[in-house]
Amino acid sequence: MHSLDPGTIIPNLIVGPIVAIGGVFIVVFRRQLRDWVVSSEKVRFGERRGNALGVLQTTFWMGATGVAIVLLGFTTITYGVVALLQHTSGA
Repeated sequence: MHSLDPGTIIPNLIVGPIVAIGGVFIVVFRRQLRDWVVSSEKVRFGERRGNALGVLQTTFWMGATGVAIVLLGFTTITYGVVALLQHTSGA
């Protein structure tokens, strides 16, 4: 089995929970996040284009993105734990 680099243990165990918590916040506050993004696009691109872009950005996709980010955070934590176990076992 391929051994993971022990230099990634600490970064994975620090960044992983931060990413997972960020994903949870996206899921919980997806409506406010969507409203903020759409209002920012209206300011940047104008009312008509901002509304057109806002139609494509639903709260469902904001939630789906948050879930994907949570899974990415858990994957990062898992890699950190596996690298730690490999390092302590001498692999």
